[in-house]
Amino acid sequence: YLTDFYSVTDEGFVVSEHRTNTLKSVLLNSDYLLVQTNQIKDKLEELTSITPKTISLPPSLPHNIFDYLKRPDLSLAKDTIHIGYAGKVQPRWGVEELLLWSKELRNSGIKAHLHIATGKIYSSKKGDNFVTRIQGLLQDPDVTLYSGLDRFGAMSLMREMDYVWCYRDSLLEASTLEISTKLIEMAALGKPTICYPSEINKDLLGREYPYFIEDKKGFFRILEVKPIDFDFFKLAKKIKIKHSFGEIANNFDVALSDKNHKPLNSPKNILIAGHDLKFINPWISYLKKKGYQVKVDEWEWGAAKDENRSKHLLEWADIIFCEWGLANAVWYSQNNFSKKPLYIRAHAQEVR
Repeated sequence: YLTDFYSVTDEGFVVSEHRTNTLKSVLLNSDYLLVQTNQIKDKLEELTSITPKTISLPPSLPHNIFDYLKRPDLSLAKDTIHIGYAGKVQPRWGVEELLLWSKELRNSGIKAHLHIATGKIYSSKKGDNFVTRIQGLLQDPDVTLYSGLDRFGAMSLMREMDYVWCYRDSLLEASTLEISTKLIEMAALGKPTICYPSEINKDLLGREYPYFIEDKKGFFRILEVKPIDFDFFKLAKKIKIKHSFGEIANNFDVALSDKNHKPLNSPKNILIAGHDLKFINPWISYLKKKGYQVKVDEWEWGAAKDENRSKHLLEWADIIFCEWGLANAVWYSQNNFSKKPLYIRAHAQEVR
């Protein structure tokens, strides 16, 4: 199950060479990968040149989660716009923008009260004063802070809001490949949920969703007009079904069904053994896509990395393919006592 194999820095999406090499190993040795989004699948293929066989595993909504929500004891002013946020507070998560923009909104004459449910305020950068700034902004009399709420308490609170805040800044939204669990939960409440129009969010909410904003200007535009006519309950129902635990489990059953993954002929275990597999990776991906069981035994140029592993894989395999005619080809030809089909691909380097 692959999610945070990358980082989002001030330069955007970053993945190290070491992690890329690890990803190649994972993809070559996995029958299936569980991924939250199609964007993760596409990025893995882009980074490794390997087409993975994937099963979708987005964040799920526990069965009957909405039965646990209770109406909180609140007294909300009728002439005020109430905006809620539930979750951690850290840079790029959009909370500082919410606090600052709402203050400007009030200064323009629009009454707006914020309800912030969080137990975590932190920054990953030393000396940026982020925590101090947030603590200062939370002192505003038009901000109510709720601490100690569990998942159900926070969702119960958000259900009472006029708007729910799920906006994160453009760099983070443009770089992340994951879908926000919080956004799924808040949209499933049937409330107007303000968020950034990333491709992932558009896939979840629809491209015509009316409460996408890119910046402060969009925030003011939404709150300065009357509520937009949109069927939030229809969208909420769709999200509840798609992200229900039962629906996701059913998708697993379908994806792993034998009838959907029959090999071309009878099942065969194919072993790829060799050093530097960059030329053979596309074929490995092709075989996996066709339903064959494929395992990889990586060798050094002139020696086995783990001879015990090689012995185990030799026993497992129906067909052996040695990539490069080097020490790997010598060892497998000399130890293939069962006379299993053994192919050796020589390159110009060995011929020369």
